[in-house]
Amino acid sequence: MGQIITINNFRDHVVVGVFEDLPENTHMEVDFLALYHDSIFTPFTDDLSFTTQWNSGLTETYIKLHDGANIEHIRERLDAFTNEKFVHPNPVRAVMTPTEFVHTRVRPIKDIHLFSKNSDETKPQGSLGSVIGLIAIAALILAAVIVNYFNLATALSTLRAKEISLRKTMGAKRAHITTQFISEAVVLSLIALVISLVVTEVSLPFFTQFLNLADGTLKLYDNVTTVIYLVAMGVSLGILSGIYPAFFLSKIRPAEVLSVNTASVAVSSKLRSFLVALQFSISVGLFIAIIIVYQQTKFVTNMEIGVETENISVFGAFTTEAQAAQPALSNQISAIPGVLAVGISSQVPTNGNPISTAVEIPGRANEDA
Repeated sequence: MGQIITINNFRDHVVVGVFEDLPENTHMEVDFLALYHDSIFTPFTDDLSFTTQWNSGLTETYIKLHDGANIEHIRERLDAFTNEKFVHPNPVRAVMTPTEFVHTRVRPIKDIHLFSKNSDETKPQGSLGSVIGLIAIAALILAAVIVNYFNLATALSTLRAKEISLRKTMGAKRAHITTQFISEAVVLSLIALVISLVVTEVSLPFFTQFLNLADGTLKLYDNVTTVIYLVAMGVSLGILSGIYPAFFLSKIRPAEVLSVNTASVAVSSKLRSFLVALQFSISVGLFIAIIIVYQQTKFVTNMEIGVETENISVFGAFTTEAQAAQPALSNQISAIPGVLAVGISSQVPTNGNPISTAVEIPGRANEDA
């Protein structure tokens, strides 16, 4: 506290507070925050009028709403606010309403990660398409597992025919039999859920290290809601996978089974064939998808992107004095053995600086700029 940090050799900042490392799931990836001041821009320009103009969009603006406030009401008033405050310095644009070429957006912070289309967020955002794709893959795998349970349960019906017949003989109703088999499926699903969570927790650190991700644990103890969802999903999948075998097995007739020593209810061969074909189709589809993803990933990582990125160094000159010395510095670097070429530019193509320029078509400047 109280120490002075000089940034880029032209502005001193006093440390007035220290905050903990931000969590991994925040959309802000910052190491420090500095108080905004016009003097920040003085090394670059003598004209600081852009810092007070409404058409300057240099920063993200955060708004904290009152409890119960409706963000839709703010969205409805943004256009009128823009038309009132925004004055374009270009005379050609003076005849246009500001909202004809400027659109102000506001969104909840929680929506930024998956729904933002801005290319200049403070950290790379997630992909809603990827999330939907992973959910679809998981759903297909679960569907294959449920179909597999159908087939196994009905195929093993003869092994449980006597058990069911004896229970019915002793007075058990069809509802009792149905409840028993659904309960067995639910218990089996919950056991599988626990095993899968243990396997995931053990393997996740290695998996995240392989993918160069920061966090490698589930942290279920920090999120009770997630645990509730997982248990509810396990129960639902158990009911879904056990409901057909339960109704199928509960139809067994004790007299026929005990007399011929086999189950009296035959499974439809067409249904069995359909379920087997469905399970096989899902497996083949997932296998094809894996091959496509692998080939696409291999192509992206090895394709020629048209820009040479090997053996290139880039560094910036942030002060007026440093910028004035760039030609001399360039000449000295060129004289170093092994240096093939030196270039100077005001921007670096890979720095992600969002600078937009209107393109006007002759004769249609005001309509289609």
